[in-house]
Amino acid sequence: MKQRLYAFALAALLGAPMMSAAPGHVWFEGETAGGEKGDKLSGGAMAWLGPGTTFQRPFTVPTDGTYQLWARSFWAPQTFRWRVGNGPWTDVGAKHGYDDLVDLAPGRKVGWFNAGEVALKAGTTTLEFEVTDPKTTTAYDCFVLARGTFVPRGKLRPDEKTPVNEPGWFAFEPEPDTFATTPLDLRSLNEPIAGAGGFIATRGEEFIHANSGEPVRFWAVNTGPDTARKSRAEVDLF
Repeated sequence: MKQRLYAFALAALLGAPMMSAAPGHVWFEGETAGGEKGDKLSGGAMAWLGPGTTFQRPFTVPTDGTYQLWARSFWAPQTFRWRVGNGPWTDVGAKHGYDDLVDLAPGRKVGWFNAGEVALKAGTTTLEFEVTDPKTTTAYDCFVLARGTFVPRGKLRPDEKTPVNEPGWFAFEPEPDTFATTPLDLRSLNEPIAGAGGFIATRGEEFIHANSGEPVRFWAVNTGPDTARKSRAEVDLF
């Protein structure tokens, strides 16, 4: 099932936004006179938002479901809160892990982060945003409210692919994994329930299941603070 994506730019508060429609998403550009500018930004600019800034943006929910709110912002974390309609507020702290960080200039980056989720019913409603940070001002490129998997890819819109100008080559950007049954699934190589073979023990230079004596191998995965700050949905996906 194709993911349905909806994008919002804070600059819509500052004037009538340029809007383009395509199957599955709506995109609002964020052109402002005083924002961060650059060819790596959607529409070439971002909107600067300082303490106390608020905005409301109407939109249409296409179908019932749980939606993830993602934001693409300048690499200067700022606390804010958001809600849809008259629903409860979701507070977003300053410490969140960024995905797909892009260098704008030395020491200046922009990236995506997950700001939480909300259960929505189909129909017209409003996205409300409020900066709660008392000191920090930062810039936002756009927001995406996504039902299903969203994979950040710089300024590209959900239905765009990375342009490649080399004959015979194309960008390998497959659709997000739905985790449906596949012949390549290796789950059957593991025990049905973790720990079914007993505690892990050693025999000579190998690890074994203590109960069955069967050898077991482990594949290490490195992580860091950014991963620890990600949402559960991101950890499960990536």
